[in-house]
Parts: sequence; structure tokens; C-alpha cells
Amino acid sequence: MNLLGDIYLQVYYSPKLMGSYESVDPILAWTSGRHLKKDHRDIDLDVLIADVKNLSDKVPDMGIYTSKEYWKNFLEEMYVKIPSADFPSDRDGVKCYYRNITLRFRLFLHNAKKKSWIGADHLSRSVSEFLFTPISKNKRPKAPFKFTADLIERHILDDYRDIMGIKSINAISFLQALYYFAEYLQEENLFNADDRKNLEEITLSLFKRIYDSYASTEYGVRVFKSFPFFDGGSRTS
Repeated sequence: MNLLGDIYLQVYYSPKLMGSYESVDPILAWTSGRHLKKDHRDIDLDVLIADVKNLSDKVPDMGIYTSKEYWKNFLEEMYVKIPSADFPSDRDGVKCYYRNITLRFRLFLHNAKKKSWIGADHLSRSVSEFLFTPISKNKRPKAPFKFTADLIERHILDDYRDIMGIKSINAISFLQALYYFAEYLQEENLFNADDRKNLEEITLSLFKRIYDSYASTEYGVRVFKSFPFFDGGSRTS
């Protein structure tokens, strides 16, 4: 954050960089994360909104939400609302369901896996993108959590591809998120032990294929040699 906090505006407004808007996402996660807690008061919410609005004013094109109602709902879905086993039948209901799930997953990553809010936001976003894939294609998923090796591999090929193949670090990070997600779903009683084991085995198998293909040429991939990657670090946000 010391580095990113100093340079993200130059990165964001640089005409020479593609995808520079991505530098704002971790700043937003860090900014809001400093104020997230279950037992919040209105004054706590006011401070959160003031900080988020300050960021929004600097990057108005990002469309950052600054209303009190939005952040009240955000905190309720993250801390209070428990996902139901009943899957909605309408598209809007499915969107709300997945939003609740991914916010709860973000909290799980922060509390149970000791991820910073930046790390938790990044990993939960990658799972959210996978869950929302059918909806983005104007389809309604028939089941809330459909995980097969073919579907996950197709998502990687579609969303993490570049001219040299796939973005291996991004793909491995996504697989790491799915590995954690399996544990989270069991904790929420949305997965049984067999479901969790199946998803974990799929992610481990796909990880091995990617690691074996890219580790010799991309040094960053070697960080993930011991998958699932447990960094053992302390939270800073």
C-alpha cells in the first residue's frame, strides 16, 4: 500500500497504460476495509463513506458507490445475512444471492484465512466472475454451484488468456480462490464433505498442469509451488 498509494493516480490517468483502472480496486478495498466491522454505528458509517467519497472524487469515472444505503446493505450482506440453501428462480434474485455469497466469502478470507482486505477482495472477485459467467451470457444457472474441470478450465481459457497462452499467475490465483471457496461453502452448509473434496481435487489437478507448463519460464509461478498457497502472513488492514 505504501507504493500503490503513492502511484495509483499516475497509473490510473496514464494514457500509455491499458487496464490502468485495475490499480483502483485494491485502493478501494483497503479504504473501505479499514472501517468494516459487524457492530458498526452511524458515525462509523459516516467515516467510511467520507473516505470512500474522497477516493471517488479522485477517480470519478470508476463509478464508486458512496451512498449510505449502499454501504448499509453491503455490511448487512457481509456480516448479518446468511445465505439460504434455496436458490432463487429469477435472474435478479440470483444476482443478489451471488453477491451475498461473495461478500460472505470475502469476510471468510479475511477472518479465517487471515488475508488482508485487498487480498480477500481480489480472491472473492475472481470467484464472483466465475459464478456470474452464465448470467453475463443471458442465462440463468440451474444450480448455484456447478464446478467441473471442463467449466473451470474453459473459464481460465476465456478470462485469463493472452497472446502467449494464459496468464498463469492470474489462473493459479483463481484456482487458489476456488480451493478456499470449497471450504467456505462447507462452513456455510452449502457444500457437503464430498462436494468440497471434489472441488479441491479439481483445483489441485488444474494447478499442477499449469505449474508444470509455466514454472520453468515464469519465475512468479514458482511462488505457488506449495499449493494451496498458505502464506502465513499477518493482516495489515
